[in-house]
Amino acid sequence: MINGTGMVNGSGMTNGTLAPSRQGRAPRRGSAILVRWKFLAVLVALVIIIPTFVYLSYYHESDPYQVDGDFGEWTGLPSYSMSVVDDEPLTAIEGWSVAVDGTEVFLYVSAQGDIFPSATVESIFLFIDSDGDPSSGYVAGSLGADHMIEFDGWNGTVQSSSGEV
Repeated sequence: MINGTGMVNGSGMTNGTLAPSRQGRAPRRGSAILVRWKFLAVLVALVIIIPTFVYLSYYHESDPYQVDGDFGEWTGLPSYSMSVVDDEPLTAIEGWSVAVDGTEVFLYVSAQGDIFPSATVESIFLFIDSDGDPSSGYVAGSLGADHMIEFDGWNGTVQSSSGEV
């Protein structure tokens, strides 16, 4: 039976062809499978790309100076003595050395006994007179220190550090 819209018994086919109003429509089942595969492809790509980007963003070569108890990497660098301002310092520093690698500054400190041995907060201020002019910078004894580095710690560890120029 033809109902005037090109439909025969509700199938939409007349002599094996679709009615003009139904042409161009794809079956729904095939498109749903295609959408799922596209979604999975995008999901897999994101799962691979995002961790790779994060890894490459935070990766850098290891620093030339490590906190590992081996001070061999400091041999050959100049070592400096200390001028102690306090009469009885809790930490007696024997000498120190500094190294610069790109934009990073590394500091080696040698002390008699442990550094920051007590449970109370201790501070070490390192004043550096880089221009040799006692009238410029921080007044620290006879120095005109152009830079200051502060270390705070307790229980044998450095808990914070800061520097001023």
